[in-house]
Amino acid sequence: MNIEPISPEVVDDKLTKVVFIIYKTVTGIIYPLALLGYATALIFIVMGALIHSKTIKKIGVMDLGIVTLTLIFYFCMPTFIGILKTIENIMK
Repeated sequence: MNIEPISPEVVDDKLTKVVFIIYKTVTGIIYPLALLGYATALIFIVMGALIHSKTIKKIGVMDLGIVTLTLIFYFCMPTFIGILKTIENIMK
């Protein structure tokens, strides 16, 4: 079984297409999921404060951080796609 090498242009083209498809797919559901994540984080933080549980508050804070980082990553996706397209144009 021989694995044939492929050119960097093909890899870059495929990677750009995959990232763009992921971006288009996630666009419709990212905001409702983010709101759900923020609501869950708020519930955990309030519950942790009410029952004096540091562990539950930590879970809420971590949830808040993960949702925020996910949104930042989502907002940076067009820049990443632009960089990939620039590299693809340079390779041609």
